[in-house]
Amino acid sequence: MEMNRHSLPRVLLNATDGPLSVRAVRRYVTALAKGLAARPEDLELHLLFFTLRRGEVRQFIRSIGAERAKIHTFPWPRAWSMRRYAKPTFEMRRLAKKVDLYHETTVDHPVLGIDRPYLMTVHGLSLISRPDLCDPGFLEEKLEWFHRARKGSTHFVPVSETSRDEFLAHYPEVAPDHVRAVPLGVDDTYTPGSTEEAWGIVRDRFGVEDEYLLYVGGVQRNKNIERILETAQILRDRGEFSGPVVLAGDLHYDDETWNALLDRTDSRGHVITTGYLSPEDPLLVSLYRGARLFLFPTFYEGWTSPPLEAMACGTPVIASSASSVPETVGWAAELVDPDDAEGWAESAARVLHDRDRADELRRRGFARTAIYRWDRTVEHTLRYYREVLGLPVGSPAPIPDLAIQT
Repeated sequence: MEMNRHSLPRVLLNATDGPLSVRAVRRYVTALAKGLAARPEDLELHLLFFTLRRGEVRQFIRSIGAERAKIHTFPWPRAWSMRRYAKPTFEMRRLAKKVDLYHETTVDHPVLGIDRPYLMTVHGLSLISRPDLCDPGFLEEKLEWFHRARKGSTHFVPVSETSRDEFLAHYPEVAPDHVRAVPLGVDDTYTPGSTEEAWGIVRDRFGVEDEYLLYVGGVQRNKNIERILETAQILRDRGEFSGPVVLAGDLHYDDETWNALLDRTDSRGHVITTGYLSPEDPLLVSLYRGARLFLFPTFYEGWTSPPLEAMACGTPVIASSASSVPETVGWAAELVDPDDAEGWAESAARVLHDRDRADELRRRGFARTAIYRWDRTVEHTLRYYREVLGLPVGSPAPIPDLAIQT
């Protein structure tokens, strides 16, 4: 398919997860749609929504300033999406034929079988690289979606270089220039602020009277929550820290498993769970600003935002040395093997009691988060669109060197 080299590319972006999803995918889709909508001189933007909830779509469009974009809503109940995606409707195919490029932002999307570049964002490959971390009841179905989507896509946008390397290792038949890593960004919401003010807000909301350790994200097995609780337990036993652990995220453990974990780590009375907090919730910023230390011992991430958000708020970070986390946090965090319980305790004690080390991590954190801006994500995504379509790209604007520095 040839385009006029001087025309604006017509891009159809599936933005369904902007108003309807949660956590990382929502932030990505929202920032990408908002950034592309602000570039009418560079593309003709079409936004696609699979939902019956038209009111939420309208509110989303207003919130990101995308009134000039062309909006297409398919009124499908969320529960029907997979069935419809497997056999796209005539209307869906007709819409796709009116644009130059289709960008799917998640794995669960239609295989259209049309002559257009078809980009798929790859948020990680835990299904393939670490299936032991996935819900067994969901794994087979999700793998089916992923393999179908991969076969139906022509180009891929992993959210980290680590994920790109994994993808190419698993699928060597895909041409490397059809796989472009585009790291994500950190919201401008996350900034330094008054620690005392943050403590006051957290105390009023949760009754926290002491300094606390913080984790943000899903409270689930693959995030290695047990390591956080074990680390706090070791610190308490050694008299090195007595405050609680705050777990800011939706709880995915059943009651029996969760209670057993609390008992095993002697954590009863020492853990506060907040439930899910949206990125827009001011309480989340206060939690970041008030924490003595941010712990993130995850086993696997395709990309991860919370450690960077903590850094942006001025909180020292100890993070996992697994998967893409070292690429993301680089030289600005202490990195520890997620299986090394003693290593986590030693690192936490060092940062808690060595003010110079904590201050050094804060300075490095501010420098690190300056790399990850959403406007850079949008810019490199747009450049890849033009490259895929054979349009002039202009002067290169490379992503900065993300190597770990000492």
